[in-house]
Amino acid sequence: LKQKEDKYGCTDSRAANFDITATINDNSCKYSDTVQTLTNTTEISTNPIVKLIPLSLESKQKVENIEIEVYNSSNQLIKKINTDVYGKANFILDQETDLKFNFFHPYFYIESYEGNYIPYNDLTPNKKILLSVFANKDVNIDVYIEDFYTKEFVNDAKLLNDIIDFTYENKNGFYRISILKEELRNKNIKFGDELDFTIYTNEVNPIEKFKVFINPQEILKYDTRVSRQISKKIQFIDSYSLKPLKNIKVMIDDNNVVNKDSKFFLKTNNSGNIEYEFFGQDFGKYISLNVDIPQYVESSKIYTLDANQEILIVKVNPIYSILKVLDSKTNKLVDGLKIYYKNDVISEVESPGMYKVNLSSMNKKYNLRVVDSNKNYENKELSYIIDNNNINETKNLFVNQRTFLDFNISDLANDKVGKVDIYMNGNKIGNTNNKGMFNYEIKYVQEPIDIVCSKNGYIKESFTIDLEPGLNKSSLVLKTISCKIKLQDYSTKKSINTLFLENENIVKYYYDNKIQAYIVQFSDFGDYNINIYDEGNIYQNSAIEVNMTRDSIMKQYTNDMYEITFVKIQVTDDDGRPVKDAVIKLNKKEIGDTNRSGKLRKRITYSRPSINFSCIASGYYSYEKNHKIKPGKDNELIVQIKRLPEVVLQVLDKEKKDIVNDIIVFVNDKEYEVDDYGKIKLQPKKINQKFEIVFSDGEIDYFNQNLDFNYSDTVLKYDLFLSPIPYIYLEVLDSRESYSIKDAKVFINDQDKGRTTSDGRIKVKVKNNSKNKLIIRKKGFDVYEKSISINNSKTDVEVQLDKLEQKIIIRDMFGKVLENVKLIYNDKIAFTDKDGLAILNPEYLNKDIEIKFESNKNYHKKINKIYSFSKNYENHSVSLETRPLKLFIKLVNKMNQSDISDKVDGVISINPSPNNNSTFELFNNQLTIDVFESNNYQINGDFVLNDQSIKYSKSIYIDLNNAEKKHNIFIYNPDIEIIDNEQIEDIEIVSLENDVTKQYNGSKIQLDSYGDYKITYNIVGNLNSYSQQKNISINEQNNRIDLSLSNYYLDCLEQKNIGENGSDIWEKKCSQFIENEIDKDVDKDVKYCEVLEWLALSNFEVGDYIESKNYFNLIINSVNECGTNPSYYKMYNASLSKITPSDIAYFDRNELEADLDDWLKINDFWKDNGYIEESFNSYSVTCNIIGKNCDNDLVDMKINLLTQIATLMDFSNIAYTYTFFDEDDKSFVCSVNNNLFNQINKYSKDIPSYKITGILSNIEKYKLNDCE
Repeated sequence: LKQKEDKYGCTDSRAANFDITATINDNSCKYSDTVQTLTNTTEISTNPIVKLIPLSLESKQKVENIEIEVYNSSNQLIKKINTDVYGKANFILDQETDLKFNFFHPYFYIESYEGNYIPYNDLTPNKKILLSVFANKDVNIDVYIEDFYTKEFVNDAKLLNDIIDFTYENKNGFYRISILKEELRNKNIKFGDELDFTIYTNEVNPIEKFKVFINPQEILKYDTRVSRQISKKIQFIDSYSLKPLKNIKVMIDDNNVVNKDSKFFLKTNNSGNIEYEFFGQDFGKYISLNVDIPQYVESSKIYTLDANQEILIVKVNPIYSILKVLDSKTNKLVDGLKIYYKNDVISEVESPGMYKVNLSSMNKKYNLRVVDSNKNYENKELSYIIDNNNINETKNLFVNQRTFLDFNISDLANDKVGKVDIYMNGNKIGNTNNKGMFNYEIKYVQEPIDIVCSKNGYIKESFTIDLEPGLNKSSLVLKTISCKIKLQDYSTKKSINTLFLENENIVKYYYDNKIQAYIVQFSDFGDYNINIYDEGNIYQNSAIEVNMTRDSIMKQYTNDMYEITFVKIQVTDDDGRPVKDAVIKLNKKEIGDTNRSGKLRKRITYSRPSINFSCIASGYYSYEKNHKIKPGKDNELIVQIKRLPEVVLQVLDKEKKDIVNDIIVFVNDKEYEVDDYGKIKLQPKKINQKFEIVFSDGEIDYFNQNLDFNYSDTVLKYDLFLSPIPYIYLEVLDSRESYSIKDAKVFINDQDKGRTTSDGRIKVKVKNNSKNKLIIRKKGFDVYEKSISINNSKTDVEVQLDKLEQKIIIRDMFGKVLENVKLIYNDKIAFTDKDGLAILNPEYLNKDIEIKFESNKNYHKKINKIYSFSKNYENHSVSLETRPLKLFIKLVNKMNQSDISDKVDGVISINPSPNNNSTFELFNNQLTIDVFESNNYQINGDFVLNDQSIKYSKSIYIDLNNAEKKHNIFIYNPDIEIIDNEQIEDIEIVSLENDVTKQYNGSKIQLDSYGDYKITYNIVGNLNSYSQQKNISINEQNNRIDLSLSNYYLDCLEQKNIGENGSDIWEKKCSQFIENEIDKDVDKDVKYCEVLEWLALSNFEVGDYIESKNYFNLIINSVNECGTNPSYYKMYNASLSKITPSDIAYFDRNELEADLDDWLKINDFWKDNGYIEESFNSYSVTCNIIGKNCDNDLVDMKINLLTQIATLMDFSNIAYTYTFFDEDDKSFVCSVNNNLFNQINKYSKDIPSYKITGILSNIEKYKLNDCE
């Protein structure tokens, strides 16, 4: 490893004595004049070209006859000029020289803004040099100050200026201000500048300012005035009452009065006064007085300021209206009112019935309320707006007396009617008292109101009232809703007065002896059914219909009453025997059943002389006939009825078409046994009797069957067909061994059908002509499912069940299968085979099974897992957690078998991985690692001790049957191997840390530790001996030092040593050494880069930039041997930039004159992304990589590139102008010129202009602009 020491020298590549090997600038750089260098390089002209520079001098103040002397850098007067009437002077500089100026004027001191000495480089064509003109003598100014109001001279004025020091004095009629010329110059105050002065006095007067101009040529005179303060009293009064307005705010707008705010407020005192203060200078100006307060019209008054001290009176108009309030009925004035806005009284009584209403603002809607404190008048609501058209006017307002309704109600007998409900406009407002009176207050309205008076039992009365303010009386007579009802004996036609009438709408009724009828009062009109009954039990109950309307008031209704009536009935069969339980109906209405004697006596309601009689008895034909009856007596009826014939039911097997006997059939929920002939005889109760025939044996042999029919004496036989139940005759066997399986659960269509017997058989009932889902479940076997079609009553099915079997493969946590692992589940045990496979026979699927896993290795942890197998023959795998072995690794000093005292940083990697990690960091020179598998492990270490790297590698076997294992890593002291030959002598290695020296005696050197060392040795040549030294870092990878030398290098070294004393053979010898190294396929000589630097720098120093470029290019492309150094790119860039077309011609063809191919190569160097730009960017990138700040060097490189661009543009200009190139060749040369010009922005960026102004000027001069 190569490490360079710091070296002092010139590090600026532009300098003539630039040293590429220097790392620290010692300020010894020597430079030649840039313009002269460029001029000499062209070899075209021996005299420098001098440009003419037009210059102008001028003063801002246009001072005439300033005498100007212009001197060159040799202090020779080269020009004498004077400014014209515009303060300007012009001349042309025809020398390349710095300039110095002298200025002369009787009143002024003059100097240039840039100073009186200007460098040549700052002189650009048509440059304008501005002149500063100062007073050359003290300046005096006279000021007359007058009182604005009295016109008298002010004797006590004081003057102030914050910028400059000055003096002033009262000269009995004016003030003289004096300013020293030195003060003006120190404060940079020039001729013609303005100064602001402030005047103030001891009075309460305003401060006055005035401006003066600086002119030392004369005493300037100025007049100014100051003014005194005046107070004006202004009173504000109510224009209606003439009372002063106290404590109101008045806005003053005096925008045109000096030293006043534009707008402000003053508040009146108890006399309504304000005082406005102003100054005499404001006479004739005006102010605006603005009042905008509640209850007054917004007003504005203009007042012109004068000296009049009388009080100015300003009247403000209140916002009000006069209301004349009149009785709406009598038109008389109404007194005692108050007018409210919200909760505030805003009225004042002007006179009886006349009210002044005060409002707060104009053009606003006010909702007012007029209230009578005597409560004789209604409150009045009104909306009011005051605007410019109705302000202060008198307006009539009518109010209404309080209005009442008074009712007095009686009936036709002149009795007072109480509790009469009274409605107004559809809303109930109250009811009368027991005196028939009702009084109600109402708000007066002009529209008629609708009144309704209503009470149960009375005719509702409706009418309208046209209201008048005050009392409105109404008297009213109500009529009852009544009729007359006469109730008379059917036979005698005599009126009956002992009966009772009943209806919920009857208010009351009574018997009137005069008219031999009942008077009945109803609650309202309508149709009513009145029930009539006799508590004396003489007359039967009755009813009468009454229609109550207005037209039927007191109409008479008549109704006949019948005495209580009985019937006596006797029922027998066709044999004369009594029929009991016969149902008797009169007029279609059932009245009872006959008793055991066939008799029935019943009270009936008589309505007519003929009655419909019917008799119905179970098992008999029905009887119906009309009979004559009389009211009030026993009416005897004798009836004879006939028995119904029986019906026969035949029961048959539907599939066999044969009779079915010895079964039970239900007929109308009654049990019947079928006889040997398959028949049942049934006795009907009546014609059309419904028979419901039901057969059910629990669907064991036959399906349930129903038969319904209605009895008819024309059909006396019916057939009942029974369908036999279909059955599956099922046998269940083991699928492998074919033995019968008992207790297997059988399900048809998800319904449990029972279990198989000991012979594995079961008979299962199913539906005929259907598909049935058969499911069989047995503990330890897979569930069997199949769809079975049923076409008759017997189906044989054989089923084979698969035994449940599940596979589990057991591995350790690294995936290795484990043998002889015990699995315990459901009181069963299984073991894994050599493939780690265990076969389990669970009892059921989809049911949790806890399995215990126990390995025969003590480092495998026991585990319990719960499985729920969803299908047969599943495959599962289980990983058993391994108890890790603790591997303790420790770093030990091999020399003394003790712990290493120094902290060692580093990592240890283990292959294969002992756990989830394969790399581990040391902690306190040791670590503990969990190992989970018995195996051979490769342990690799990578440590850093004393900043040096140490490698370690060893293979060990770890057996997990052990709980732990200790492993020591021994750190050895480094042995260094040195490769040399007979030319190398006196080798020593010195530690840079502790200066300990080790001698090399031809074998390995053992060092105390890795670290940084210095190696010193001598190279013994034929002519001389050469002392050498180098610094190197020793670590585990770098513990071999090659000091051997080739004969080529030794010849190169010795000849270079001679060459430095006058011989140049060394370059040839060193070139041979390089050529020999380039051809090597193996690593190059350690001196290869050092020799390349010798040759590159040597060629650069003598101006052979092409050879220099080639050698630096070899260095750059030999990164493995020479490393990365930004200075290589810097020197490569510098060599490239200095190559001219002539250099290329001489190097390639040994000719002095360049041709087009040479310009092509130059263009390749300088084009965008060409060699120049590439090496420039590489320099910057390399600096960033190694962390070096190269900003200053980048600036130097840019300046060098700009300088070389100027040189090449000059060459291209000459080639374009003076050579014999044809037009196409010239065009290309011109394009090279323009390409070079286009590189300027790239390399001039971020460079101070003063450093490159001259270079850029030459570049601009050499640019070709007219080439096609």
